[in-house]
Amino acid sequence: MAELERLSVPLPLGRRLYVAADLDLGPEATVCRGERALVELLGEIDDPAVVVVAGNLLGPDTVGLEALTATLAAHRGFVDAVTEFKAGEGRRFIVLPGSHDGWLADDEEARAILERCGAEVAGDVVAQIATADGVRDLAVAAGTPLEPLGPVPTDVAGDAARLEDPRAATRLVLSRRLYRRFGFLLLAPVVTMALVDLSGSLVALLTHLTRHHFSARALHPQAFWNNLLWSALVVGVAEAVVVSAVGYAVRRRFRRRTRTESSAVLEPLAQTVVDGVDVLEYARRIAERGGVGAVVGGASAPALAFLDRGMAATPGPSRPTVVEHRGRLGLPPTFRDEDRVGLVEVEATGTVHVRLYAGSTPSPLRLGSFTESLATGPAARPSPPRTATTVGSWPGGSPFPSDRDAPRAQLRRRTVRRTAAALLFVDGLMNVVVSVVPPWRHRLDSLAGLLPLGVAQSAAALTALSGVALLMLARGVRRGQKRSWTVALLLLALTTAGHVARGGRLAPALISVALMFLLLVERSHFEATTDRVGLRTVVPRLALVDLAAVVAATIGIAVSGRHEHLPRLGVIIVGCAERLVGVTTIALPDRVMDLANPALLATGLSTIVAALYLATRPVVVRRLSHAATSAERRVAERRAREIVRRHGYGSLDYFALRDDKQFFFFRDTLVAYAVYGGVALVSPDPVGPAAEATEAFNAFRSFAESRGWTVGVVGAGGEWLPRYHAAGLHSIYLGDEAIVDCTTFSLEGGSMKGVRQACGRVAKKGYTVEFLDPARIDPARVPALLELITKLRRGETERGFSMMLGRLFDPKDQGLLLTVVSDPTGRPVAVCQFVPSPAINGYSLDLMRRDPGEHPNGLLDFALCETIFHLRDIGATRLSLNFAAFRSVLDGERGEGPFTRIERWALKRLSGVLPIESLWLFNAKYHPTWLPRFLVYPAAESFVPVVAAILRAESLTEIPVIGRFLVNDPSQRPGTVVPPEVLEAAGQS
Repeated sequence: MAELERLSVPLPLGRRLYVAADLDLGPEATVCRGERALVELLGEIDDPAVVVVAGNLLGPDTVGLEALTATLAAHRGFVDAVTEFKAGEGRRFIVLPGSHDGWLADDEEARAILERCGAEVAGDVVAQIATADGVRDLAVAAGTPLEPLGPVPTDVAGDAARLEDPRAATRLVLSRRLYRRFGFLLLAPVVTMALVDLSGSLVALLTHLTRHHFSARALHPQAFWNNLLWSALVVGVAEAVVVSAVGYAVRRRFRRRTRTESSAVLEPLAQTVVDGVDVLEYARRIAERGGVGAVVGGASAPALAFLDRGMAATPGPSRPTVVEHRGRLGLPPTFRDEDRVGLVEVEATGTVHVRLYAGSTPSPLRLGSFTESLATGPAARPSPPRTATTVGSWPGGSPFPSDRDAPRAQLRRRTVRRTAAALLFVDGLMNVVVSVVPPWRHRLDSLAGLLPLGVAQSAAALTALSGVALLMLARGVRRGQKRSWTVALLLLALTTAGHVARGGRLAPALISVALMFLLLVERSHFEATTDRVGLRTVVPRLALVDLAAVVAATIGIAVSGRHEHLPRLGVIIVGCAERLVGVTTIALPDRVMDLANPALLATGLSTIVAALYLATRPVVVRRLSHAATSAERRVAERRAREIVRRHGYGSLDYFALRDDKQFFFFRDTLVAYAVYGGVALVSPDPVGPAAEATEAFNAFRSFAESRGWTVGVVGAGGEWLPRYHAAGLHSIYLGDEAIVDCTTFSLEGGSMKGVRQACGRVAKKGYTVEFLDPARIDPARVPALLELITKLRRGETERGFSMMLGRLFDPKDQGLLLTVVSDPTGRPVAVCQFVPSPAINGYSLDLMRRDPGEHPNGLLDFALCETIFHLRDIGATRLSLNFAAFRSVLDGERGEGPFTRIERWALKRLSGVLPIESLWLFNAKYHPTWLPRFLVYPAAESFVPVVAAILRAESLTEIPVIGRFLVNDPSQRPGTVVPPEVLEAAGQS
């Protein structure tokens, strides 16, 4: 394709620029909503203005001069509006060729035809916008959308090209096949069962009338209604079973064919690329040069994002778009058309104002999609409003899409999950109690005349096992796991049948039915995934344990009993196997079974509990080691470093780059986290533009909950607490971060006498200090420093997650500061490492070590004081020191209430194991400013798991007695990492 020239368009004060995209005009005379809106806009503009169609004015069917002529003739109203608009003074209508009409760049005659209609054709546009601070550039370009994933058949290729989410192409194909070719299969069971239901009712009615007419004793009306009720109940249950079976088979086939696709929807700005990069990166490069940003066409939905120095926007398509909708009753999703319009308005005033307009109208269903209309649920993602309105504005408005209702929806989701889990736990406990408490078991006698005793015993065992399983599944339901939800529904159905079989007990059966109804109605809140690797690995082993128990019991019976009185071998095996679940319908020798019965039952229950625990375990993150070199990890690290460089305004933000942390990206925001025991522990607070902070955290929380993780934040700053509280989370005070002001720090005065004397004593002994860049240190000095660092480490691992980087001498860590104190012989005896902290225009303490040998007191005080003076000399203003846990409690700022005194007493006793009080006293010597830090957790029942995750993350696993229970895999304990190339250069293995 030939390169078209770039147009520079001046935009003086008071002028406006309008950008639309993807009209996809074709030879048909159909007028979509986007075309009508653009025609109305052109007619309403009275002043000089510029209108740009950023790609795909013409559709994919309009190729060649003949098709172009036919298209212009079919859309005569649009052509006339452009011609009339262009006739005004100072007005320009510019067309940028896109992915559908890129052939215009090579066809001069076609461009001449458009120019005669009043349109200019260009490669891209640079709007030079006049502001009070000078001229700022805004780029307008036609982006290239992502191609649909997977093969797309010809009959759905047109719909696939108009998908809102290009990755849903395979789902679109399967949805069309299922609903439009085999949709009758979904309706057949419903119609059949309805006919059976009607037939049963008619038979019952005829039976009643016949008996009433010919019998001497007429059938009582209550008996008729009982018969009718039971008939409807049986037919309804059969109908639900058949429909559920068909829906499950269809959904399983659908998921099996689409399991390789990600369920997450890409951001519209990430779906489109310009010059090989996505829209966000393209706009960011322009903003960093002093421009406003970029407006790019080609995206499948409208969007407006705030950058740190500008903005990125896309108007979205102004034509029908195919939108994915969730299916009702667990059915696969459906795809329907929505006629959309999008427009970006840029106004040059004292500053630059950008407004995004969007609207959406559902298109009528096409013929043959009746089953789709029945199965269509809510859209898979928020759509633009029905009427074209302002959905986002920059700089004073809000970005788009922005899910303002996300906190409310997440609060409702949490409430539903907690309620369902609590009710399941109570129901499971009730089932266990009913099955084992003797006063309740007398109801089995009522079944003697109806069912064999073995059936009643099996029903009791089934009820008890279902109760135990429900107790275990309550954990997974609380996490919103789909697997736990499905198994819980099946078990509730089994318990309902068990209660009926045990004597027609109505109350427990109704409770189970009510729980089933609750889970079915609120099924959209239970979509989280579970870990599958552990289940596939351990379940065969559990089955071998059960098999070994059955074989051992069988051998014991065969050896100890008289063979002429023993059942056949097959009967013995079945009798032992049924005792794994508490059923004893097959009689076996009492002498052996007195020991074997409880052993087999304990083995069976243990394997069931273990299997359910593994089945409901949240997704386990197999963290990459520090030596991992995968391309995906390197790309993520580069992006994370770039975000921290641009938006790292917090004193702890650099610690987001620890090697044991995972990265979640939302637009221009980074959330650093690690998963411990099903808890996604976040530290520090999300790093990114303030405008998208709330939305980014809500997106991460949805991401975590979709994997069954509980979200916790350690070391949260006070400025983030309102956002966390608005999201329904709770916070608790953890302690304070000590911030020293380098510009006012002095060793003069009586309060600094101890520190001043310590520093003077060390200096008089001939100790010296030097400041190094750890990324450029001489490798020959590394071994001595590493030996020093490991000498005073308490335990096998470095303790730190929120305020420790966990690595040394890594070339990728630029801008760090290493303070080394050497004794008179030149041997290093103290070392401190600091990471950059733009938030305080200084540094944050990462690592602090000293040699435990014979040295004058005050080595670390000497290192810190000299560092403070050095930072003052190089222009830095503040230094962040250690974190003082519960400082305000120890310092007495929390008052002298009974609970506070107990808390202070406990902290002082715990200080003998952990450096709680000593760190506070050490920091207090420097008269710092205290910055409070908090622990954030979602609910009361999540507090203990979050605290346990923090203890593991901070490597506080060597606490006496309890510490060793907090870590499952010692290989996951973080330590001080040194790049292999540094060790090799230093001559270390």
